[in-house]
Amino acid sequence: MDLMFTTIASAAGQIRGGLLRIIAYTAEERPAGSPPAPTVKAAGIDYESGIWWGLFAPRGLPPAIRRGLNEATNAALLAPAFARYLQGEGAIPSPISADAFTEFLRAEAAMMREVVAAAKIRAD
Repeated sequence: MDLMFTTIASAAGQIRGGLLRIIAYTAEERPAGSPPAPTVKAAGIDYESGIWWGLFAPRGLPPAIRRGLNEATNAALLAPAFARYLQGEGAIPSPISADAFTEFLRAEAAMMREVVAAAKIRAD
């Protein structure tokens, strides 16, 4: 049996075409219209993983430009046609403030530091 971990967004065409079958989701939140399948957590495995995309800019970007980019990005994510497109590709549009995204990144980095330490991962 072949097995792979991937994202709905990257495999949407193969899933729609019947070439791939989802046996479990690694994230609790799934895009609307996603094929039914349990989560790995529901199957008794204490594991959760998701994917996200973000827009980054250079440090020191003027606040007005930062705010404008954030507002334009969130407006695009809320535009019905674009939101439908993203959902059709297996993504969940999630507008967020620039400050909230910064805090999210800090939390993600802290979690990954714990994973690296627990697994004793080191760069060679």
